[in-house]
Amino acid sequence: MWTFSTPTERYFLRRGRGKAVVDEALGDQFAGVLVSDFYAAYHHYDGPKQRCWAHLLRDIHDLRALDPGDASLARWADAVHDVYAKAKAFTHPSEQQRRLAGLALEHRLLARCRPYLDDPTSAQARLCRRVEKHIKSLPRTGYGELFVFVAEPEVPPDNNAAEGSLRHLVIVICRGL
Repeated sequence: MWTFSTPTERYFLRRGRGKAVVDEALGDQFAGVLVSDFYAAYHHYDGPKQRCWAHLLRDIHDLRALDPGDASLARWADAVHDVYAKAKAFTHPSEQQRRLAGLALEHRLLARCRPYLDDPTSAQARLCRRVEKHIKSLPRTGYGELFVFVAEPEVPPDNNAAEGSLRHLVIVICRGL
């Protein structure tokens, strides 16, 4: 089950898991920002994307839970949380200043990840490569997919609204089993 949501509309599709569903739902006329998790079916969409911070932070939390004694991982996780907190707190009336702030936050986050990108022994290497991929993706907007919400305050930093719209349907289906 797929859901595509705006603040006022919900669109549900029962389809397979392929990228064609994204194309079918968005069509040729969609001009907004696609807010999604990191599922590969969204990668091919050429327009601006905001990737879900709730998913990223949950993955970081889960990774920390696997090895709570890893001090390097804990420092990295705290640094990523700090970058996100700064992004959430940033406001400015100037669009240009918001875009510059988003780029600066991208650089700061990438700097936190760079030491682990090619280190096969680090627990955070996989998530750091994810961060790098979605910062360097640079769609038509000129910046990556993690800080669009800084430059465009009407864009949420997560896809919680869409996932929340599925919650009732999932509960009904699960109770029917």
